[in-house]
Amino acid sequence: ASVWYSTDNGATWTKYNINSTVINRSYPDAYYDRTTRTPWFAYQIRPVGQPSRIYVAKDEGIAIGSPGLFTEYQVTNGEGTYGEWVPTVVAKGDTVVVSYMKFDLGVGAVKASFDGGATWSNEVLIGTFPIIFENDTITGIDNPNLVLVDPNTLVFYSFDGDLINKIMFWKSTDWGQTWQGPFIMRSTAATNYGFASWWYSYVGAVYQGKVHVLAVLSPSGVENGILYDYIFDPADNSISEVFVHGTVVQDTTGAWTTGVPQARTPSVGVTQDGSKLVAMFMDIDSLTGYKDPYFKVFDGTNWSPEAPVFAVADTFDEGRGDFCPTVYDDGNYLNLFFVCSSGSNNYVNIYYAGAQVVI
Repeated sequence: ASVWYSTDNGATWTKYNINSTVINRSYPDAYYDRTTRTPWFAYQIRPVGQPSRIYVAKDEGIAIGSPGLFTEYQVTNGEGTYGEWVPTVVAKGDTVVVSYMKFDLGVGAVKASFDGGATWSNEVLIGTFPIIFENDTITGIDNPNLVLVDPNTLVFYSFDGDLINKIMFWKSTDWGQTWQGPFIMRSTAATNYGFASWWYSYVGAVYQGKVHVLAVLSPSGVENGILYDYIFDPADNSISEVFVHGTVVQDTTGAWTTGVPQARTPSVGVTQDGSKLVAMFMDIDSLTGYKDPYFKVFDGTNWSPEAPVFAVADTFDEGRGDFCPTVYDDGNYLNLFFVCSSGSNNYVNIYYAGAQVVI
């Protein structure tokens, strides 16, 4: 497991090994605790023929100007046939919470540490299934994620694991020891058009005290679709849905499908001052052509028109996987920094990119 840092806006990169042992690590996540200036990393390790286990690591060297001082902790023991998957980590001071999916059970779970990772609490399961919602039976979660809404509200979210057309939220105000929920909404695109999402087609961020989950919903077997913003307010547990980008049309048989434009593989970031929410996505302007990444900006009231990240289009397909954007508003320009994989190279190479656009 390795981390690359850049201190010159991406001009050069330095690699640091968390653990140099060669083993199958996957589904990494990262979180930067601003209170202690400590980056945290979570990932799963699945040796061949064994269930997956969750690990976290922290770099205590950043705060003292000596990056690469890693400590690695094993969080779970790999229960069942497949173990624990897709971890997410959040941290505040010595309090660290890791969420993940119990693959065999199809439910979420968390463990917490209150001493900076040295010891971990007992596992707490999130969700009891099956759930009957609007005549549908929900038997488990899909691709879960965890966010921290200051000062101490955790929000765990996922689409359902059956049809992937209902967004579900849980919340905790005691660092994951107890949970309220699920609070569920069926997508309008599911109700009106029969659309659903994909396990990699939704991502969330905290903006002005609410959780925004940007999700693409599309016809069966199609990745490209309509981009929506699902907004969960932990103050009253309400969920709202806002259309962001895309077009829906009927084909010659009368079936609903996506028109032009379409969106694919969204990601989301918040400016350093918390004033703007920025969504990035692949914007598709024909049924056979792919554009470069595009973005839209939410100012707390409205979404802006879409605009290209790059002034000149290239031939890459950068849309597979998260863009992982960092967004900096300098008062005149919106500076976007992100990494992505490229379909032009079988999605195996990681690229770093930066763009400056007029606000």
